[in-house]
Amino acid sequence: MSESKKRKWRWWSLGLVGAILLVATLVALIFSFDGEALKQSLIEQVRVQKQRELRIDGALRLKLLPRLAVEMQAVSLSNRDGKGEFLRLGRVSGALEILPLLTGKIVINRIEIRDWSLQIERDAEGRYNFDDLLVTSKDDSAPLDWEVEKLLLLDGNIHWRDAISDAGNEWALEQVYLRSDHLGRQAHGRLEMGGNLRDGKKDTQIGFALETLYRLDGAAQTLQLDQAKLTLKGQGYGVEKARLNLSARYVRGDARQMALNLVQLHVQGEGERQGASLAGAFDLNELYWQRATLPQLKKLSASLNFKQAASQTSNRASVRLALDEMEPVEPARHAQRLSLDWQGEWQKQGFKGEIVIPVSFAQDEKGLHLRADAVQGQAQAAAGATFARALDVHLDGKLAFDWGLANEAQGNGELHLTQDDSKLDATWQLLHGQPPRLNFQVSLNQLNLDQYLRADGDATDTATAAQASTQTAIPDVSAATGNAMELDGTLRVRLLQYKGLRMENLDSRISLKQGKLEMIAETSPKSSAPPASAKRKR
Repeated sequence: MSESKKRKWRWWSLGLVGAILLVATLVALIFSFDGEALKQSLIEQVRVQKQRELRIDGALRLKLLPRLAVEMQAVSLSNRDGKGEFLRLGRVSGALEILPLLTGKIVINRIEIRDWSLQIERDAEGRYNFDDLLVTSKDDSAPLDWEVEKLLLLDGNIHWRDAISDAGNEWALEQVYLRSDHLGRQAHGRLEMGGNLRDGKKDTQIGFALETLYRLDGAAQTLQLDQAKLTLKGQGYGVEKARLNLSARYVRGDARQMALNLVQLHVQGEGERQGASLAGAFDLNELYWQRATLPQLKKLSASLNFKQAASQTSNRASVRLALDEMEPVEPARHAQRLSLDWQGEWQKQGFKGEIVIPVSFAQDEKGLHLRADAVQGQAQAAAGATFARALDVHLDGKLAFDWGLANEAQGNGELHLTQDDSKLDATWQLLHGQPPRLNFQVSLNQLNLDQYLRADGDATDTATAAQASTQTAIPDVSAATGNAMELDGTLRVRLLQYKGLRMENLDSRISLKQGKLEMIAETSPKSSAPPASAKRKR
């Protein structure tokens, strides 16, 4: 016999002896297994190490063939110091592969948990009832090499109680299920999960179901989802017969690089609220974003449709938003075209419009910058129940925003509106501070609303127009406005006419500081109302 064959036989002999010893050890373990003693040992360890009470009311069983299997029933774990129930497991079973133990690897063939419940609570100080379970030991030994080939969680319930809010929140996930394939440091396979979400008052009831292929790399800290589908249906927040479908062909997140890559995301939803139907859709194609860089986007679009059928009128509206491909202009600057259009009918009054915003993004050491130097738009309303004449308002302007690295923001812009001979000009400036401050100036050259609005009868009494000048101060509204932002601006109107009332040379100063809103106005109104017996032409 050659020397190589002798070495092979020696290795086979050693492996056979090791397998015989392992089987003999497992057989001895089966016959010497004391389930009650192991239960008491586990209960004592949990009480000493976690100050929690562990109960195992059912028998603890151990099987050898075809795999090393363990089964427990009626397991419960209390909150810290034995106060209330934190976790309950109706039935737990698991199977362990034997041969990988020879290489020091733990391979769990299957874990199945049925009829389980979890109680999550947060007290008024913001502490969760599981915080102590998240404390890890300072053991520097190498982590175990483990993996789970199949995980099943069936017939579960999760209850959430939050005492930190004023009213207190209570939510429940009922009939929860989860089925997953391979888990571990290198996880991959198919994931299915779902259940029903309901609030404590039972006003919100939403069923959800998720299906996806997944791949998790624990060493590289990346997660990839393929062919992901999420479905939500139910009612909540005043919306009935709601349904939402979400699908994504490819999603990949990288925790180390703080990067996100997404391909073909589609969201579609519908529902009813107070006799009106709502339907919307959202599509996003090829998004890539990494921390400290500008996002790269192929295309984005969104739409919303509203319809309300009344006894005599039918109100409807549709809005569409589109964002075209973001093209790199310079290494740190990208350009994009944003468009928004709408159309519909309200109280037998038709309307439509469009706004187009060419946007450029830039990023440097100071932060992120947004510029839109050629904003253009048009809004139209046909003659109808509200307007005696058709409206055709043209819009143009520009805006700029800067976001610093410390999340401070500032910006400025201009807005110009024209309708026939009427023109409104507005400028604004947002200044960063604590609190932020908004400065604005608005001016209107002339506007005769009587030309456009339909009259509803004889001219109204305009005796209040006899005052030659007025000064108005708005009382303190700090309770409603708070100190979120300060305002300081002017409003100037050279000529405004409404129902026979002419107001000329209105100069107003508007200020909001420390929650106090003030408006000082000086006007020179002139009444040109017709006699009471006169009829106004429609």
